[in-house]
Amino acid sequence: MTGLLLKDIYTMLKQTKYFLLLTIALGFLQNDFMLTYVICYASMLPLTALGYDERAKWNKFADMLPYTTNELVGCKYIMGYLSTAAATLIMILIKCFYVLTGKAVFSHEYWIVLLLTICAASIIQAVNLPFMFWVGVERGRLLFIIFVVVFIVSATTALDNLNVFQIQAELSLLISAVLAITAIINLISFRLSKLAYKH
Repeated sequence: MTGLLLKDIYTMLKQTKYFLLLTIALGFLQNDFMLTYVICYASMLPLTALGYDERAKWNKFADMLPYTTNELVGCKYIMGYLSTAAATLIMILIKCFYVLTGKAVFSHEYWIVLLLTICAASIIQAVNLPFMFWVGVERGRLLFIIFVVVFIVSATTALDNLNVFQIQAELSLLISAVLAITAIINLISFRLSKLAYKH
């Protein structure tokens, strides 16, 4: 599994550098939309890796190697989780810089938006990976872009209209439900991706 992850990282090294620069630049803008966009964009990196694999005919070669379907499919999910975590950490560190300089504060609402954004990014990945394993990245790219744009705009609108103080009593229940739904969707997605990969 480690070898597969390193293969993807080395393949995408140049794009990863651009992603880090973009994340840092957008992080300094400090608003909910950029926070959502950067973290959700991070969840797209496995799809880029799939695109490189597709062009290089990697799957045909991988079938001759001692890797299981769980490893070949699972490495893309792990890569997505790691890139999302990295983007989240960068955004938090930039926020810490603003807090230390007295230009911002860590509000309760910020952490809620951050958590919901991470869940949204995970769901975006979970919805799209099985589809990409099935039809291929090149054919599915346009539909993926449409889905991501609609999802991010909808999520940002919902977060902007979220009044934490009015729904404080139901907030813990809401977060628990979102976390549970995210976990279930990812588990189902992984199973579907394995079926699509074998197909």
